Amino acid sequence: MTNQLKIIIFSLLFIISSGEIINNQRDFMVSTHLSDSIFQNYYCGNIDGFPHFKLTYHSQCFYGANHTMDREFWNDGTSPSTFFYLYNYLDMLNLEIPQNFYQDILKLTQDWNLKRMRDILLWDKLKLDDPYGVGIDDRLWYAISFMQVQNIIDRQNKTTQDFFDLANEIFGWVGKAFENNICGGGVFWDCDKNYKNAITNHLYIDLGTYLFEYTQDVKYIQKVKTIADWEIGVSEMLDTNDYLFIDGIYNNKNCSNKTYDKWTYNQGVYMKGYLALSDFYNDPKYKEVVFKSVETITQNKNHFNHNRLQFYPYLADKHFVILKEYENNDQGETRATFKGIYMRYLGSVYLYTIKDSSQESQKIKQYIEKYVTDNFNYVFPLANKRNSYPFIWNHQTPKILQAITAGTTTTVLDLFTLYDFIVAVNSNQQQNKMQQ
Repeated sequence: MTNQLKIIIFSLLFIISSGEIINNQRDFMVSTHLSDSIFQNYYCGNIDGFPHFKLTYHSQCFYGANHTMDREFWNDGTSPSTFFYLYNYLDMLNLEIPQNFYQDILKLTQDWNLKRMRDILLWDKLKLDDPYGVGIDDRLWYAISFMQVQNIIDRQNKTTQDFFDLANEIFGWVGKAFENNICGGGVFWDCDKNYKNAITNHLYIDLGTYLFEYTQDVKYIQKVKTIADWEIGVSEMLDTNDYLFIDGIYNNKNCSNKTYDKWTYNQGVYMKGYLALSDFYNDPKYKEVVFKSVETITQNKNHFNHNRLQFYPYLADKHFVILKEYENNDQGETRATFKGIYMRYLGSVYLYTIKDSSQESQKIKQYIEKYVTDNFNYVFPLANKRNSYPFIWNHQTPKILQAITAGTTTTVLDLFTLYDFIVAVNSNQQQNKMQQ
């Protein structure tokens, strides 16, 4: 069955079940082409202090849609975070946020017809063979983006809480997929309750952290703690040999059947929430997981340690480590943004180390600065004539074997945005020292 036929059938079923007649396909497919909206209709001007943002993003404004493969529903939910992180960095540095940039963020969110999004994201009949995805995690990607939009709207002195309301409702809906009686806790990935994985639980932690920060209601951080304690304890999804998370566990008799893949994004999405837990409960064990994981990925202590998230361009330099996806053979759009998502959340750790003057945090801060700088310097020359970037960050990989899509270039944009932020932070710190 073709994807188009699936979409037609799903649309008809949805119309019948909802009792509504949808005259405009765009009104129904509110998110299917969201990435194209970002890349083609978004802001393409200069952003002071972030010189590499325009270089990569400008190409995506014109070429992004031509590069996309079979983009997935969840990617349309998380792609805007690239731009929301940039907005936050600009705001933190007190750099001018172009009015067009803010207006285009709002224009982007108009594609999110929230009533229709609610019907789609909270419809419990969605299954994995539907054209929308759909694991439970798919809804969480959108909810996190909704909270990021809400925070931006609030900074502009707006009064609507529509994005918070929907994100909060999704949080409650996903909470129904939590079960202690199966595998000792955690949230299921699928509506059929066959699999509990790291990414769904990580996203639930991240969304709960956003909701706690927004409302200061402790019920959110308490739920975050429940999931985190399960992740690093009962579930055995955290490999304490390297402090990396495996993909997940199946619902069999004793939950012993596990998927041991260690994808890059699974090592990032939880970190903001774990750091918040350490601060709120004054418990260092959560921060210890984050810092040890960062050290595993950013530091090369042994060239022959078989760390599949590291690529070593020059064996003579033991400290030159480039981020690599766990499996490079599958360059489909599903995994195109994984490394970028990791870089976004690595930025959350970097923000934490800026505020925390402890010796431990400052060591991690230096690790991140060198790691991101090395990655930037190595990846920057990989651009093609359109300033688009490949899936595999390796100069030795023949171009004919490289997938280049909107997702792969957005991943590099996440790296470049974090690099520009680090440069700006250190420049500001240096200026402050000179003024003292």
